[in-house]
Amino acid sequence: MVLVFGVTNQGPTTPTLIQNYTTFTSTFGQPVAGVLTHAYVQFLLNSGVPVLFKRVIDADKLVTADAEVNGTASSPLFTVIASEDYKGDVGNNISVTIAQNEITNACTFNIEYNKTSVEIYNLGVATDTTTLGDLLYTFVSTAVGSTAFNSKYITLEINDTDATQWKNAFTETQTIWLEGGVLLLFTHWRNAGPYLG
Repeated sequence: MVLVFGVTNQGPTTPTLIQNYTTFTSTFGQPVAGVLTHAYVQFLLNSGVPVLFKRVIDADKLVTADAEVNGTASSPLFTVIASEDYKGDVGNNISVTIAQNEITNACTFNIEYNKTSVEIYNLGVATDTTTLGDLLYTFVSTAVGSTAFNSKYITLEINDTDATQWKNAFTETQTIWLEGGVLLLFTHWRNAGPYLG
């Protein structure tokens, strides 16, 4: 088995067994130019030897993508934050669509990564008279200052539980794009090759 350390734009920081190039790119994204080349990754994966890949990051060089959602009074109701595995600029590819399901009337959080739906959360079932804002308020009313939920892609932190703000802010479907994520590459990184273990 070959243990490889490398800088990537996304993915877990725990060693991960990689069987092929498709698995590598779906887990860690495309190799970072000038740091971990396509040819190097292909060579390792085509060698027939299992590759255990360990993503190397410098937490000080990552800025996490997020989005603050304001109520009608322009104060933040909640913040959507990219998860640990999606720190850096890769978090800018995450969006959350908050909608009311036309069949069940439930509030639905549809999380997309690279414009592909990856996670869907239904937050309870409503009556015919409940609005999207009512559903959201019911979900978060006891969660101010805390994390409403964690997923593979995002964390949702609640900032305000003013009922009027929630009910007025969410009268129709909204899509929230995370932004501001930055990956600053190592200034003195050298690809030293695999550590054979």
